[in-house]
Amino acid sequence: MNAPWLFAEAYKYRRLHECFSVSRYWMDYDVFFRQKCDTFGRSGTAVFELSTRFAVPYESNVPASTPEERHDRMRMLFLELTQISLWGNATDLSLLINMTEEDIKKIQSTGGEHLASTEQNILGNDLGRLWDLVSHMRGGRIDFVLDNAGFELYCDCVYADWLIQAGIASEVHFHGKRLPWFVSDVTRKDWSWLLNTMTYGHLFEGATDKEIESLRTLGKRWKQYEKEGKWVYEQHPFWCTGYTFWELPAEAPDLFHYLCESDLVLFKGDLNHRKLTYDCQAPTSTPFAQAIGPMAQEPGAPPVASLRTIKSDVVVGVPLQVSERLDAEEPGWRISGKYAVVLLSDGSPVS
Repeated sequence: MNAPWLFAEAYKYRRLHECFSVSRYWMDYDVFFRQKCDTFGRSGTAVFELSTRFAVPYESNVPASTPEERHDRMRMLFLELTQISLWGNATDLSLLINMTEEDIKKIQSTGGEHLASTEQNILGNDLGRLWDLVSHMRGGRIDFVLDNAGFELYCDCVYADWLIQAGIASEVHFHGKRLPWFVSDVTRKDWSWLLNTMTYGHLFEGATDKEIESLRTLGKRWKQYEKEGKWVYEQHPFWCTGYTFWELPAEAPDLFHYLCESDLVLFKGDLNHRKLTYDCQAPTSTPFAQAIGPMAQEPGAPPVASLRTIKSDVVVGVPLQVSERLDAEEPGWRISGKYAVVLLSDGSPVS
């Protein structure tokens, strides 16, 4: 059974796509593409904050240290980059389109002090458990079920780059949409545009030579990952249906079994979270593994994490006293994007 809201939205965007697909010259047109590119172009400050830090290969940037110090450094970088990927989800096109450049800079800041101050807004926080899981990985496979194009996708790629360089993952699979669906969802066109613009483009006016070169270095490295099969972009048709992810094992068993081969599946964003939890407004204290049903309990289900800034009423994995306090003090907290969750299910591995 489909969640009614999801089915209605899926139908609306499919009809919009159909209007263009029957045209001879407009069949591949994405009505949101120009806005996606423009918004990324206004994100230069945060883009260069990351590129100038992470263009240098990770191994070259790690000072000689004891194994304990190296482990602690890896842990801190993992927690930082996970949060950067998480809060990148706050920059969804539907929220940014009327913002000024200064507004965008404030919410996209990737500095350590900013992240430390926003961690208190992660209401359901499994960051520690997530680190315990990945810290035992060596050359594993990690999957990202993507959300927004532009800056969020860029943050996801910086995160995935580090996971490869740190030896945690030997391959990363990115799952996007086959067609333009919700406003800023990632398509293959968005994926290619980002990597090509970073490598060959001149999008950011006023950027220094050092900044441009750092961005180009990242772009080249990421394109090389694609050539070597370390990064794989995929677009299964299931992601553009009205089905919740509770139906994934039955409606797309090939995709479910494929995800079961992963060591960790990271679902990004609000809509993916809603589809994981059947779009049901359960009590906020409902355990995440219970709320996602088959994606946690089906035999072979992989470890699943949700990195989501909260932009809708569906909330799980948050203590009841916390949600009740916010309901009383901040009535719009569930749709503001100010708060977030990082939730983990251990899955149901088959021995």
